[in-house]
Amino acid sequence: MKSITTLAFFSQKGGSGKTTLAIHTAVVAQEAKQRVVLIDCDPQESTTRWGLSREKLIPFVAKATPSDIRHVLDLARQEGYTLAVLDCPPHMTAGAAQLIAPADYVLVPCQPTALDISATASAVAIIQATSRPFAFIINRAPYRAPENQEALDAL
Repeated sequence: MKSITTLAFFSQKGGSGKTTLAIHTAVVAQEAKQRVVLIDCDPQESTTRWGLSREKLIPFVAKATPSDIRHVLDLARQEGYTLAVLDCPPHMTAGAAQLIAPADYVLVPCQPTALDISATASAVAIIQATSRPFAFIINRAPYRAPENQEALDAL
């Protein structure tokens, strides 16, 4: 059985761009000939609504909770998917560590503002507790704004 690469978009701050980045990543990967499953782990179900609103059936959109994420990923692996993209909830929820524990890599979107940067501390603590590799994505950054470099330095 082939393996599946899992990317989790995770932040404890609403409005950081997790859903948009997860959807765009899944679509670009699908266009690059990956078999992609986009997994909506957020109770708000924005990714699920996006999936239902379009004509194309790929990338496939599934739903998962912290308690069934490993099962959903196992099913995706069995179905031959090569990439799973997780859209995680925006607020501290029970099971947040369960969602990102099976991820190969965690991506943390952050806007270049003091409030957004300070909110990354709780996400980083959860990620570090799972020992998953991670990176920040500076999102919604004004072109050539000094805040961008300040955000890079702070993160």
